[in-house]
Amino acid sequence: MNEFIKSFSNRETALFVWEFAILGVIMLKKDIRKVFIGVLKAFFVKKIFLVFASFILYISLWIFILFKIGFWDKSLLKDTILWTFGFASLTIINVNKVKSKAYFKEIFIDSIKWAVVIEFIVSFYTFSLRTELLILPIVTFAAIMQVFSKREEEYKQVNTLMTKFLLMFSIIIFVYTLYKTVTLWSALMTTDNFKSFLLPIFMTILFMPFIYALALVIEYEQLFIRLDFLTKDKEQAKKIKYQILQIASFDLDKLGNISKNIAKQLLIDKDNSFENIKRISQKVSLHR
Repeated sequence: MNEFIKSFSNRETALFVWEFAILGVIMLKKDIRKVFIGVLKAFFVKKIFLVFASFILYISLWIFILFKIGFWDKSLLKDTILWTFGFASLTIINVNKVKSKAYFKEIFIDSIKWAVVIEFIVSFYTFSLRTELLILPIVTFAAIMQVFSKREEEYKQVNTLMTKFLLMFSIIIFVYTLYKTVTLWSALMTTDNFKSFLLPIFMTILFMPFIYALALVIEYEQLFIRLDFLTKDKEQAKKIKYQILQIASFDLDKLGNISKNIAKQLLIDKDNSFENIKRISQKVSLHR
């Protein structure tokens, strides 16, 4: 357990300290506490709980396989937890936005961008815990001010000031970490650090089939619910659903095209033939 706690950098420790402090203050307010409890209750709704339970089971299986082949070990536990409850959980929450296969290409490209290397190096070298605890709220406040001041023309000077401050801070951090990287290259280029860098990329790739299957199930479910409203004849609705399953199968792009155009075919063109559904499934898919 001590080894796991020590694996957190000063920056990550400072982040957790401030998060728990803010959460503690927020929880003192009765109204906000009720909302928070409501969110927790919503998580245990059967469908949501089953999705996350399935995800944990799925990713645990892949971690076991990575462990068996010698890639994963307990030194990667922190990175695994952060990836699971960060990127992966947010992706699952936003899975309804996944409407085409192009989305997965974007995920893959993002996971190997040069920016990931920079983020890794910057995260690797940190200041003392006291310094990180001081810097974090200042930078966070500046970032919030920069975002909000951007909306109003009257706060243009504030926006310019905050933008310059954040840019200057980023340059200082980058120069510092670059210096550390050059002078302590051997400390950076270790097997553990290399695995830590590769882990989120590997996990993202392994995660894609799960999120694809989940997006497919949700798209089918939403489409079939709409069909029940569009088609009064239950037998006719079953026939159309079966045709859609035959045509789209596991193709998210085809399913998306059908979902976008099926209402027009049923209500305006009144054509629910197999050939017509097949035709609308082959329309050029627009990434949404």
